Amino acid sequence: MLEESGKFRFYSVERIRVFNRANDTYIVVGKDKIMKLILSSKRLEVSSAYIPNNMGERNYINQKYTFYPYPSRRKKEGWIITCIESGKEWDFQSKDSIVVAGKEQILFEVNWKKSISLLNYSVGKKWTYSYLKNWIATSRNVIEIESDQNSIFLSLGSDRNPQGCPPDKIQLNGAIASINLENGSENWYYEFFHSIQDFFVYKNIVYVAHRNEIAALNAKTGELIREISAGENYGNNIVWCDGNYAYLFNYGDEKAYLFDLELKQKLGELAFPDNFILNNQHHPYLIEDEIYIPVCPKRLNMLHASQGIVRIKKDRILQNDPIEYINEPAFTSTLIDNADGTQSYTLRVKGDCADSVIRIGEVELRKLFADFGHHWYQDDLNLNKKFNGIVCAELEVAKSDSERFNELFDTLQKRMEDWLDFMRATDNTGKLPAKVNYSVKTF
Repeated sequence: MLEESGKFRFYSVERIRVFNRANDTYIVVGKDKIMKLILSSKRLEVSSAYIPNNMGERNYINQKYTFYPYPSRRKKEGWIITCIESGKEWDFQSKDSIVVAGKEQILFEVNWKKSISLLNYSVGKKWTYSYLKNWIATSRNVIEIESDQNSIFLSLGSDRNPQGCPPDKIQLNGAIASINLENGSENWYYEFFHSIQDFFVYKNIVYVAHRNEIAALNAKTGELIREISAGENYGNNIVWCDGNYAYLFNYGDEKAYLFDLELKQKLGELAFPDNFILNNQHHPYLIEDEIYIPVCPKRLNMLHASQGIVRIKKDRILQNDPIEYINEPAFTSTLIDNADGTQSYTLRVKGDCADSVIRIGEVELRKLFADFGHHWYQDDLNLNKKFNGIVCAELEVAKSDSERFNELFDTLQKRMEDWLDFMRATDNTGKLPAKVNYSVKTF
């Protein structure tokens, strides 16, 4: 879980559900692991609370609200929105999306094709802004709020299939608008000749990614300051700014291009570690003087096995320092030939810190199954047809940290059991479920 500008983000490859009880909020991870959200200390802790029998699947949770679509997420007629602090529930009838934006956790109802409405909790709509034309929603429909400017910045989507337009004249247009937060009036509207992939607001500049270009707009007037192209690939790019430089993260090029804040010139490039690419679902973030860039594996079958963070000192971003992949503690994996003609793997992890042994142990176990095993996302490139779906994990931790290890070990076993079930991992015959055999030592 990461705290970012007053928000909590909880990442999991497993299904997440949420329920409230006695003004407390609980997150159910996977089938039955329950975590209690402790707002005062900004953390989650394992809980023994029971799961309600009639519990529905909540859509998401933030610091202020939980959200439950009814009767189901796909066929919703409305939302039960619960205020975490007071425990009060609001039944808001709507078939559209509910979005929370800004540090103030402001509620919006959004029809990504037609309109956006500001909501007063437990009261109703304060205002509605209707789009000039019927846009088609894209994955980069984002709302950003700048309270100092009393403005909302909204990516409207794409008109890649406008009604009545001949097929040979279809343009992949995209638009962004600035809206008055108080009354919903339009401050400005800017349309690009390409679909908008992402945007990011920094002080008085709105950076926009479209095609393989980055554009800078005046946040108050919408006037185009400048735009510049970088890289060869067009799709899934994102933009960001750390206060010193503007970034265009080109997903296809597997690198970031850095510019001065007004895009007058390109200043340098930043490449990602081997086997990793930008995780374009999340912007980088800045903590004190360090930049954190989310990355993910290049290969789809490894996506559910590991994620990563690139950490760089802000003042070293253009110094061409090598980016090192830190694997601590030390580990080895060995292929074992069995007497029955099958093969298995042994993973050995040894370290002083229990948290690191557990973390690396889980990541490397997942990698072995994801890379060589039979499962729902298997990749025939490295598939081991003799792999019997068994990995022996030999974990060794310092005696001084053995108590902490024992606290975490049960969680590791449960997480791996749930993950193997999620991946539908089996042996090479497809008949027996994959499993991990553990042995634990201290030194």
